[in-house]
Amino acid sequence: MKRMKQLARTAVYWPGIDSQIMDLCRTCPTCAEHQGNPPKAPVHPWMLPEKPRSRVNIDHAVNFMGHN
Repeated sequence: MKRMKQLARTAVYWPGIDSQIMDLCRTCPTCAEHQGNPPKAPVHPWMLPEKPRSRVNIDHAVNFMGHN
């Protein structure tokens, strides 16, 4: 809900926007269905490389636990 309010404030404003967003979130059937149980991201399998070492994968985390 916090992120939704922040996003809305960057685009629009009207008096009572926060309370209206909170009311919408509390009464939205789709929000209630997925609350605490977000939909899983689809899995995209990697294609097999043509030959060994033809592809290198790197995981890069920025600012992970205060370190780069």
